Amino acid sequence: GAAATLQRSVDLLDRHDAPAMHRGGTRWVLARALWTTDHGAAIATARRARELLIEAGAVGADDISAIDAWLAEHAR
Repeated sequence: GAAATLQRSVDLLDRHDAPAMHRGGTRWVLARALWTTDHGAAIATARRARELLIEAGAVGADDISAIDAWLAEHAR
């Protein structure tokens, strides 16, 4: 499914030390895909995505805001 494909993408990006923006953005998509099957993994993945997007700087600001809103709704 989508989550498995996204996880492979995350693994590949990590293995090749891709820019934080790409690693964070892909994890953000993965987090939302994981929500339907594994809430804990989805929340942890979203939090890691947020860390990477902060590392990426201003280019990740919009996604950080979206992750913050998502976490406020889902990580209760």
